[in-house]
Amino acid sequence: MTDNIETETHEDTLIHKFDIDESYKEQALEQIKKMVSGNGIQPDEVELKEFEGEMLEFQAENVLTLLTKITNKKIAGRVTGPIAVDNPIAAKEEINKAYLTLSQDVNMDRQIKDMLLKRDDQGFALHDNIIPIPFWKKEFVVFEPCHACKTTGSVKCQPCAGKGLERCPRCNGVGFGSCSHCNGGQTITSPSGQQVQCPNCSGEGRTSCTLCSQNGTIQCSTCRSKGVTKCPSCNGNAWNSDIHIVEIEARTAFDYPRDRLPEKVVEIIEKHGAKLSQHADIKVSQLMEGAINIDDEEKAQVLEDAHKNKNHRINIVYEVLLPYAHIEYDINGVSYYTFLFGKNGKLIHVSPFLDDLVKNGIRKLHDAAEMRGNVGENLKQAAQYRTVKEAIIYTAANPLKKARIELKKANRIGLSNGAITDMVSSVDLALKNITNKPRNVGLAVSGVIYIALFSIYFLSPIRNMITSGIANQGIHIVLDMLVLIISIYIGILTIQTIANSAIKKVIHSIGASISTIPKLGRKLYWNAGIAIIIFGAMMEISRSLDLNPPMWYASLFS
Repeated sequence: MTDNIETETHEDTLIHKFDIDESYKEQALEQIKKMVSGNGIQPDEVELKEFEGEMLEFQAENVLTLLTKITNKKIAGRVTGPIAVDNPIAAKEEINKAYLTLSQDVNMDRQIKDMLLKRDDQGFALHDNIIPIPFWKKEFVVFEPCHACKTTGSVKCQPCAGKGLERCPRCNGVGFGSCSHCNGGQTITSPSGQQVQCPNCSGEGRTSCTLCSQNGTIQCSTCRSKGVTKCPSCNGNAWNSDIHIVEIEARTAFDYPRDRLPEKVVEIIEKHGAKLSQHADIKVSQLMEGAINIDDEEKAQVLEDAHKNKNHRINIVYEVLLPYAHIEYDINGVSYYTFLFGKNGKLIHVSPFLDDLVKNGIRKLHDAAEMRGNVGENLKQAAQYRTVKEAIIYTAANPLKKARIELKKANRIGLSNGAITDMVSSVDLALKNITNKPRNVGLAVSGVIYIALFSIYFLSPIRNMITSGIANQGIHIVLDMLVLIISIYIGILTIQTIANSAIKKVIHSIGASISTIPKLGRKLYWNAGIAIIIFGAMMEISRSLDLNPPMWYASLFS
């Protein structure tokens, strides 16, 4: 690979352009041929008309601006560990010193840079991101005397107002309580029926409070008669610790010569962002300073502001090698265009050539969906095109949304979203047409099954045998509903089994073998409705003939 062109020799950056490797051209053509294969065109009929490509070499940079993140927290007592300073102003001075020391530490710069480069993306294309630096953290503490307790560690007890005593809860501070023997009535009824003086309270109707011994007060449960409690502000330590936690984080500023690169290349770089490393060869340069877009006024202002604020900055310079190409190719006399990007030769902005190649197959799908001619034969003819065949297989085996996703995966380029939606919808309608008669047959068969099952259940002794030992009618209802639900499920399986045989026949005719679950559509609701009607009819027959009908049902008519 030789240096072919050197262009845009601005002072701030240099973009080199090299001839692209011939294998890149062949790689692109092989991708087109692979997509054409099986779609009515032989791969050799694809002809490359024009190929304009080059390898771009340019610089990019990410500037990390180190910013301090300061948080405060207060802890009761005098903590150990953080560096003690006299006051908040001193703490701020120490923070500034720590940042200045950090900005002069070459080893710290290297650690931060190494941390970023260990990422999968190496920081490439990370713009305006905040990256925490976990291995650098400083803590400073200012010890403050507790003003709430005046550095005593204790405060006046609030419940007892500092007296150490509180009102007796049993006698409410009176010292006496109502006599429990006469309930305060002073007399009681003797065995002979006479009213006599209460012997317990000697006719006073009250007795001394045993809790407070007639004092009306008891020891304060909060302070235990001390009159003071632990200060809640300092937790009894008399001092508090105001901790200033200083951490650093890096704000990224990614830049590259976007104004001097091809417009489509810039569009792809902006779209892929950090994932561009999957498509380009990106190496970290040994340069300590980048020179990207330094003539840009906005960037110059940012640099000036950073210098004024004395923000420490770390530059990471990247050398980027990125191939791209514009391709024109001819298929069956029609020209198509595409854009080739990245070291893996990813085709993007591809003309929907498959839409044109399989249009006859799509037309046959429309005939099958609209029941013009034999549906199965139309599907068979449509499946002669590989992409259409994939649409039939994916739609038969999956819900519509997943079928569209799978078809898109299989035909990553050259097939429009409109064509994908059209094919999947047409196949779905065609399969419903094929299974319409089998589903009706299955519905009739399930009806016969319901008559047999519910006849046995309601008109024979079976139900009575099952429920005879259960007195709770609520459980009877649950059992009856369970029989109904299980029967409906059996009906669904019956319809699907009969319909599935019709689909398998068509799938087999196009040379495929997959497991399918036929979509029942409205037949699902018909099936449930028929089951419910027959279920109700059999209960009514059992009631009319007095053949041990369900009591909960019979009670509705009593």
